[in-house]
Amino acid sequence: MGTLGSRLERFIADCAAKAYTEPQEAIVHHHAPISRTAWERVRHFLQPTEGKNVLDIGCADGFAMRMFMEEGFAEATGITCSREDAHEANERGMRNVCVLDMHEIGDLRDEFVPQKVGELDLVWARHVLEHSPIPLFVLQEIHSILRPGTGKLYVEVPDPATACHHCANVQHFSCFGREGWEGLFDKAGFTPLDTFVFNVQVKAGDDRYFCWLLGLK
Repeated sequence: MGTLGSRLERFIADCAAKAYTEPQEAIVHHHAPISRTAWERVRHFLQPTEGKNVLDIGCADGFAMRMFMEEGFAEATGITCSREDAHEANERGMRNVCVLDMHEIGDLRDEFVPQKVGELDLVWARHVLEHSPIPLFVLQEIHSILRPGTGKLYVEVPDPATACHHCANVQHFSCFGREGWEGLFDKAGFTPLDTFVFNVQVKAGDDRYFCWLLGLK
């Protein structure tokens, strides 16, 4: 059977294999506008942006990375578990993209932009934590790579109680209500700075996204 560690690694790899690439139409007409609106809501917590760094987890084709560079961030880095997304981001001019599973984010210390780990001002995590079977672990790893004292985390996850039936999505392993997520944030060492909701219309019907900007305790 192998050790607990090896079994857990296989389990996480099997979950990661279910990840998907967002269609370009969904990025342009759905995710990019929502990202812009979310940033407009929380930007005052991170201004001025000059000299600050951001890591976009699940960066897709780099659309949010481009937004952050346009907003004056010194550096935007992205990670994705999709080689197709990384290639597309590179083609669109976003070179600082690494193919890496979010559970391996601690490996950034050794393998990717090590000079920035522990100095990240913002981690952007839209619609990624629901794809983790162990989101508390991911949150603790994120906590460890943020700038002590001032680092921020933006989280956006789907409400499981909508017409989209996110709990039935085979790629969604962690579908919690607002209180469940906030309990995990607290355990991982985060405190809410701002909380809001996006109500959106998708093909399946009404959907809702829970959103938080989190600071470090």
